[in-house]
Amino acid sequence: MSSLPFEQRFQRLRSLFLEKLPAKLASMDRWIDDLSDTDTPLPVLNALYLQLHGLVGTAATFDFAPLSDQSRNIAAALGGLLESKREPTSEAVADLLALLEAFRRQAKAFVNDQAAVGPDSILITPATNYPLEKQAVVYSKDTQFLNRLQGELKDRGFSMKQVDSLTELRSLLRQGQPGGVVLDMDDILDSVDEPVAVPGQSLFLDPVPVVAISSDEDVDSRLRAARLGSTHFLAKPINLFEIVKYMSPWRRRRMGKPYRILVVDDDEILTELYDLILDEAGLQVETLNQPMLLLEKLEVFQPELLVLDLHMGECNGIELAKVIRQYRRFANLPILFLSASQNLGWKLSDNNLFHEDHLIKPVRPSVLVQAVIKRVKRTRSKDRVNDHLRSVLRELENTQFAMNRHAIVSITDVDGRITYVNDKFCTISGFQQNELIGQNHSLVKSDYHPVSFYEGMWRTITQGKVWHGQVKNKHKNGQPYWVAATIIPFLDARGKPYEYVSIRTDITQQKDAEDKTRSMALFAEMNPAPVLRINSDGCVLEANPAAATVLGVKPGQMDRLADLIDGADDIDIASCIATNDQIIISPRIGDRYYHISIQGVADLQVGHVYGTDITEQKLAEVEMRLAKEAAEKANRAKSEFLSGMSHELRTPMNAVLGFSQLLESDPVEPLTEGQLDSVKEIIKAGQHLLELINEVLDLAKVESGKLQLDLEAVALRDVMDESFTLIKTLAQERNITIVPHRQCDEFVVQADRTRLKQILLNLLSNAIKYNQNGGKISFLCESMGEQRLRIGISDTGIGIGPDELKTVFEPFNRLGAEHSGVEGTGIGLVITKRLVEHMGGSVSVESAVGKGTTFWVELEVLARIVDEQADTEVSQSVDVNNYSKQKQSYTLLHVEDTPANLKLIEHMVRRRSDIRLISALDGELGLQLARSEKPDMILLDINLPGMNGYEVLKVLKSQSETAHIPVMAVSANAMQEDVEAGIDAGFVHYLVKPVQFIDFIESIDSVIDLLKQEVS
Repeated sequence: MSSLPFEQRFQRLRSLFLEKLPAKLASMDRWIDDLSDTDTPLPVLNALYLQLHGLVGTAATFDFAPLSDQSRNIAAALGGLLESKREPTSEAVADLLALLEAFRRQAKAFVNDQAAVGPDSILITPATNYPLEKQAVVYSKDTQFLNRLQGELKDRGFSMKQVDSLTELRSLLRQGQPGGVVLDMDDILDSVDEPVAVPGQSLFLDPVPVVAISSDEDVDSRLRAARLGSTHFLAKPINLFEIVKYMSPWRRRRMGKPYRILVVDDDEILTELYDLILDEAGLQVETLNQPMLLLEKLEVFQPELLVLDLHMGECNGIELAKVIRQYRRFANLPILFLSASQNLGWKLSDNNLFHEDHLIKPVRPSVLVQAVIKRVKRTRSKDRVNDHLRSVLRELENTQFAMNRHAIVSITDVDGRITYVNDKFCTISGFQQNELIGQNHSLVKSDYHPVSFYEGMWRTITQGKVWHGQVKNKHKNGQPYWVAATIIPFLDARGKPYEYVSIRTDITQQKDAEDKTRSMALFAEMNPAPVLRINSDGCVLEANPAAATVLGVKPGQMDRLADLIDGADDIDIASCIATNDQIIISPRIGDRYYHISIQGVADLQVGHVYGTDITEQKLAEVEMRLAKEAAEKANRAKSEFLSGMSHELRTPMNAVLGFSQLLESDPVEPLTEGQLDSVKEIIKAGQHLLELINEVLDLAKVESGKLQLDLEAVALRDVMDESFTLIKTLAQERNITIVPHRQCDEFVVQADRTRLKQILLNLLSNAIKYNQNGGKISFLCESMGEQRLRIGISDTGIGIGPDELKTVFEPFNRLGAEHSGVEGTGIGLVITKRLVEHMGGSVSVESAVGKGTTFWVELEVLARIVDEQADTEVSQSVDVNNYSKQKQSYTLLHVEDTPANLKLIEHMVRRRSDIRLISALDGELGLQLARSEKPDMILLDINLPGMNGYEVLKVLKSQSETAHIPVMAVSANAMQEDVEAGIDAGFVHYLVKPVQFIDFIESIDSVIDLLKQEVS
């Protein structure tokens, strides 16, 4: 900072302005000449406007009012033309040139006048806006106070002018604003010259420090002082230092951290003046005369306030402000605009900058300093408040986070309506947040507590007191849970609750443990069986009354368990306790049997012994074993009897049927017609008896478990066709139509092929027997998902009544058909049911009297086969019976660990005469066969034991002798990402289980085509 007084430095800048003024006017002359010669005057008008507008503010600042006023008038005319944004007419340009010529003459006359006066005279010319003498005006009649104050003001560079009336004060103010004013309100109130307290009629037009002093400091006194325009109010007795401090707010002040101010104006003299004023006030100031370098300056200097001129050559202040606001780090930087424009506030408002401060040039030093300090103070205060709020918010967030991690929190209003719940409340209650907000806690209220419990709770908190207690609540699903609750009422200024904050902790496990402890104690006390606690040496520490009765435990004698229970001496009790192990023995104590469990508890270094009387269970087991042995003996006897009976019956039946057939066909001695009818009846009865023998033997085998089934993949179409062929003649005899359901042809089921045909024949035979002449039999098929299939055989016969349906599967029960003349044994349906169940399926029946009966057989599905007979909509069907390829044979290696899947692929490949199949049950064997057999293609399961499919594929691709073999994947992993992962890994096809026959054949064909292309 310069050592020269402020006044001298100000006058130096004033003289510098006058020195540079001729050059500015010469520049304007050139623009005026250009305006006369150009057809596009708008750019010239804009340049002239900027120079003249700058001259308005600068000339006024240095108190050259005539020059400022002349410049303002011309600038206003230029501004009007520019605002239209259209090229002015020749008449308007001519009028403007006339004004500019007049201004040029007046400006040159002003320069000549100042040159004639000389620089020395300029220095002593008074400046209204920036007074050289710091004058304080004092309205007071207290001589002693005036003398003391004058001394203090003189020491600080002020002169003092004393006035005796408001009239004299007003007259003085009309000559120019002083540096400060002191008003003694006691003297003003005693004055009778004129009213002094008129609202809205302040004595001071510009912001001037006005210190009011008074003996009273009530509201009325302060209001009267404020209406006079006071900026500060001091109560008597007065500290003179306080008055002097307020007199010149723009003078240098002590600051712990100076305010950083950046001033931007393309007028170097003005920026130096603002630097002078703000530096004099103790602020840290940087100036910038090149507006386009503002962003760089902001980054380096980091100002707290930007003082920005509105009109500059390269760009205007509003444009710069908009650019600054585009950067997040400068979005909140306060801006103080300066301009000579009288409508500066409107311009800022029109550009959404109405919240920014602005001052109209010329700006008094005190006004500029006050505006700068006020804005920076406000910003710093806001920053401090924001920092504090952020700090408090962080602490609150951390506290809330910690509380939410541990506690169950809810908030209600005074009526008990829930306004907030945290996540743990939702978790423990089972309700969503939107289900709880606006409701009350009755949603989770259980019926455990009486009404008085909740009344006491509300009575406590409504009185503003904190309530503590344990509450049993209810989950949304009805399950109870316990919480330890603290309810805190939040009170308003009157001490009345306005909301309640509840903080709870889940104590369900604790309550369960308490209940369990009480229950266990009661269990031990009341248990009729022995309950003991022992130490690692096997000595009894505690025993219930039953232990004393049953085992003879004597309190306080430390009986050993081994002496009380047989077999306990073989137990390593110390090890059992140390490892938390459980050991169970079943000794006999007296005439009773007990189940004794010894459970080690390492944490307590004890073992818990629980005894259960199992005497009745033991006796029941003995009886059950004897009954089982008797049943097995009877079953063996039945089987032996049936086997022997079968042999004994078949021997004479062989003779009966044999000789009857000889008689029937004897050509030498033919029978008479009557005799022939009798022989046919004998043969018919014999065959029926033989059928009965076979069915009885089948039933015996099924019930004894000796019937062996060979479960495999069976194509349902083949079995159906064979069954229809065998039963067709019998149906034709009664003119019964059989309608097959060709959809069943698609399925491959798991069954014993022979027994499945026996089941279908039995059901078809019954449907014919109990049908009406000319009736119909329908073959039905219903898919029960991908894994199950229902096969139905429906007739149009007499039907079965509801009561008879209950006994339809009882052996030898023909449901009254034995009187109908229809032959039967009554055990066919029993055998059918047992066979289906042995295949993993089930049988059911539906019937209506007079409408018919439907029997359903449900079996497991292994696959579906679609061909042109089963699905005529398949565009590329495969004739599997006549299929052949040009090559004689291709070798397919199938790697699969499930036998059923191996058998399924084997059956599918049988229909391809050009495919030779070899199989491997795991990946290791598959790799060996791939190297030794050199297959043309490989079908590889993904989920294999040991090496999985991906690992096997990796090895195949890494070895030269197998790397070229196309590999198809087969897997139950059917998600799209699984398929994509398989293709990415190198599989040429990815088949999803259950494998569809058409997909399998098409994949084989695709690989064969690929192999042919490689050969060609």
